[in-house]
Amino acid sequence: MNFYQLLQLGPQQLKQQILEEKDLHRRNYLRFILFFRSFLIVCFALIFVIGATLLFGKGNSSVAVGFFCLLLQSRFVNYGYNIFSSIFNMFLISVIVAFDSLLAPKANPFLGFVLNFGFLLFIIFVTCDNPKMGNVAVYVDTYLFSTFLPPQNIREVHLRFIEVAIGFVICSIIFIVHHANQNKDVKFRDVLKHFSLKNKVTQWQLRLAFGISLVLFIGQFCKLPRYFWLGISALSILSIYEPESKKIRHVNINNRVLERIFGIVIGSLLFGVIYTIFPAKFNILIGPLGGLFVGFSATYRWSTVFNCLGALMMATSLYGANASIILRIFNNILGCIVTVIFMLVIKKLVAFYQKGHTNSKV
Repeated sequence: MNFYQLLQLGPQQLKQQILEEKDLHRRNYLRFILFFRSFLIVCFALIFVIGATLLFGKGNSSVAVGFFCLLLQSRFVNYGYNIFSSIFNMFLISVIVAFDSLLAPKANPFLGFVLNFGFLLFIIFVTCDNPKMGNVAVYVDTYLFSTFLPPQNIREVHLRFIEVAIGFVICSIIFIVHHANQNKDVKFRDVLKHFSLKNKVTQWQLRLAFGISLVLFIGQFCKLPRYFWLGISALSILSIYEPESKKIRHVNINNRVLERIFGIVIGSLLFGVIYTIFPAKFNILIGPLGGLFVGFSATYRWSTVFNCLGALMMATSLYGANASIILRIFNNILGCIVTVIFMLVIKKLVAFYQKGHTNSKV
């Protein structure tokens, strides 16, 4: 593989090659690729997000983060059907991202639950008919960031619409360039036929949308600051597609819960140490530092640790460092607990239904 091709590999693939490589010079070369790849992504992210924030306002930086992730994802993963339907559905997702921050956070918790469930189910269904592609987290994260970090004034509302429109155009162009010739014969209505309560993928999609909406409802009902962190916590657990996870070592619900809690606690404490040690004028570097280390992380556990640095740096400007650390740990652990209870209840209900259905046949 040439230099450019190696840059396209993920941290896990590069680290595996480093472990398997016996030649010292080649191994060091691969280590350089791993570092350079992470460095490039962080630089690109900084330029993209800072530039968008300067143009569209600080209250819209969350949209910039979301569309940056979508931009990277659009290159590698398509929706599984023809390009025309894909671009149209991407447009509908962009409309949701633009408008929902004006609806769901300001609605009462019950209406908020309905809005979140409906929008999340639509986003998950149209983008992720194949769970093993792993693109669901990027789209749901974008929804959560954009919806629950709303614009601060009417000017930023107008700028958000412009920012989303530009983000849609950029992602569409990338999507067309890389996926226009794929799945030409698959129409969106063909995907609609897969939607059935008997379909395991549909069950996973419903569980994911309902579970995230439920923890958001609890956070909103209890008036918890930064309660969208509960939703991200639930996403990290519920996004595991169990039929696939059973084929992959160390990927299951129980491990994910433990890794999430470990990553959040260690990452939050690490942020506290760095924030205390760093001179105040250098604290702005903590977020990019976290992004750089995420680029080296080949496991979910350590990605979660280093993701805390950027998330807490953003929250610190609103709540202060200590309160942000406490909120980060509390909200995520609460999100994990509620999600696990939700999963257990769902499994009990499914088992009860299947038992009753079996008895009725007898």
